[in-house]
Amino acid sequence: MADTGAAQPPPPPLRAPAAVPETLRRLLALVTDVLVCCFLVAMWVTPAASAAAVFSRWACGEGSPAADVAAKVSVASFLATAALAPFASPVVTWRLLGRPRSLDLWISRSPPCSAVAAVQRGRGDVTGERRRRQEGGLGRVVQFALFSVCFAVVGLLLQELAPEEKGSIQEKVGSVLADIGLFANSVMVCFVVAPNLLIFLARDRWR
Repeated sequence: MADTGAAQPPPPPLRAPAAVPETLRRLLALVTDVLVCCFLVAMWVTPAASAAAVFSRWACGEGSPAADVAAKVSVASFLATAALAPFASPVVTWRLLGRPRSLDLWISRSPPCSAVAAVQRGRGDVTGERRRRQEGGLGRVVQFALFSVCFAVVGLLLQELAPEEKGSIQEKVGSVLADIGLFANSVMVCFVVAPNLLIFLARDRWR
């Protein structure tokens, strides 16, 4: 008869929960990238269509078919941007702000070494100079954006406060100012803000 007082074998160790399969992670990353790309495309089409609508009004006059089509495209893309923003904007914000902070935290916790410290100081100088240039460029972009928005707001106010009679000087001046502000802001977003944002996100995604 077996000895019942003998030591029982230890229970098997608990298994760790299974990791998320690599295919699922890749699928989620692909869906996230597609969502962000659709958001950026819609965000780019909105000012592009707005600029096209303003240019069509200047070239073909008020009420031209091209201006109407461009205005409808701008409204549709704006609605698409608003629909995608709750899902895509957190991802864009994390990629713009979250990754550099975690990288700086990792560097600050790394063990000190003379050679590594020298390399980091050199990289820090280059990074600091690049950051100052980027901040300077960003400041100019923000100033231009505020200036163009002020133009558009002043133009809209002049149009709203214009006399009831159609074709007054105040209404025409307000329309011109609003179109200039909208066109300048749209061109800046299309050719400065959106391309730089796309390049930064692509560089951060694949590094």
